[in-house]
Amino acid sequence: MRQPTAVARTALTEGVTMTFHVPSVDISAYVTDGSPEERLAVAAAIDHACRTVGFIQIHGHGIPPEIIDGLTEAMDAFFALDLDAKKGYRTPPEINRGYSPPKSESLSLSLGVEAATRMNDFFEAFNIGATAADYPESADLPQPDYADNVWPDVPDFEQKVQTYFGEAARVARTMTSIFADALGLEPDFFADRTGHSLDVFRMNNYALPPGTDVTLDGDLTGMGEHTDYG
Repeated sequence: MRQPTAVARTALTEGVTMTFHVPSVDISAYVTDGSPEERLAVAAAIDHACRTVGFIQIHGHGIPPEIIDGLTEAMDAFFALDLDAKKGYRTPPEINRGYSPPKSESLSLSLGVEAATRMNDFFEAFNIGATAADYPESADLPQPDYADNVWPDVPDFEQKVQTYFGEAARVARTMTSIFADALGLEPDFFADRTGHSLDVFRMNNYALPPGTDVTLDGDLTGMGEHTDYG
């Protein structure tokens, strides 16, 4: 089956509707040991997307469908818990792990944007990430940045999420190889600079389960405008 080459997106800016296309790039040449010519074509497509649109949809990443399905099942099972049960997995915000309930964040504040009629972001999330134990060769890593994960008492949640997280980390490192080629750098340029990567995996839920006791007191914003941190 032919894969899509672009995904249409529509944005509303100051009353004007704008449609743009997000390129879809097959990166399988970097996953299955493709030829130099095939890799060059992938790197060129990624380079073009980054210089023009700034967004990319990738396929050919090699994550097995059953692992993606397992993640979906794990997320659905956790987010279906009642709010009080989920709040039992909250942690201090500085370690960026565990559960984040609805209306506990307002991401647009990171850009200095605050709308008087907007309530805090209407989504919930669960975070895991790389831990200090993942890098046993380094004893001086800052603990808050490499904190231990919190795992909910949901059957198979840890196994399914960890499995997907490992695959996603592999894809992320594949992307750094593509970026290096796209920029004309040495193949391991980014690998040498991400040896202790602060990998964080955030699972977001915008469809709160029935009965969730959350008061809506302003304009609904699933997640406020922001840039990713790093």
